[in-house]
Amino acid sequence: SCILSNSVPVNSKEIECNFLISFGTYVCELQNVNLTGIDDNVILSVGGAHLLNRSNEDVRRVTIRNSQVTNIISQFFSIFPGLTQFFMLSSELHNVRAGSFANAKNLNVINFEGNNLRNILSNAFIGASNVFELILPSNNIQTFDRNAFSGLNNVDILVLSGNPIRVIPPNLFRPLIRLRTVLL
Repeated sequence: SCILSNSVPVNSKEIECNFLISFGTYVCELQNVNLTGIDDNVILSVGGAHLLNRSNEDVRRVTIRNSQVTNIISQFFSIFPGLTQFFMLSSELHNVRAGSFANAKNLNVINFEGNNLRNILSNAFIGASNVFELILPSNNIQTFDRNAFSGLNNVDILVLSGNPIRVIPPNLFRPLIRLRTVLL
C-alpha cells in the first residue's frame, strides 16, 4: 500500500470500536459501519478508547451489529488475538469464504444471526477448530457445499433455524463429531 507522509495508507479503512465489558467479557462493539468491499488487501485499523488500561489483546468478543459487512474480514483475528467470540448480527453478511477463519484458533462461538447468508461454502470454517457453538439462524441459507463444516470437529451446538434450507448434502454433518444439538 502507498503511504503518504502524515496520513493513513491509501488502501486502508479505520473503524472505531465501542469498548465495553459485558457479563465479564471485554468487547469491541461496532454498529452501523460500512465495510462493504473490504478484503484482506485493505489494511484495517481499529480505533476507540480502551477501558481500564486494557488493549486489543484483552478483547474476547467482537460484535458487529446493524452494519454493511458482506464478507468475513479475517484481519479481526490478528487485531484481536485473544478473540473467543465473533458475533455479526443483522449486518448483511452474504458469504463465508474458505480461509476466512485461518487465524481464528481461539474462537469458541460464532454467531451470524439475521444476515443474508445464502450458501455455506466448502472449508468456510477451516482454522476455527475450537468453536463449540455455531449459530446461523434467520439468514437465507438454502444450500451447503459438501465440505461446509470441515474443521469444526468441536461443535456441539448448531443453530440453523429460520433458514429456507432446500438441500442438505449427504454426510454434511460428518465433521461435527461432537455435535449434540441441531436446531433446524
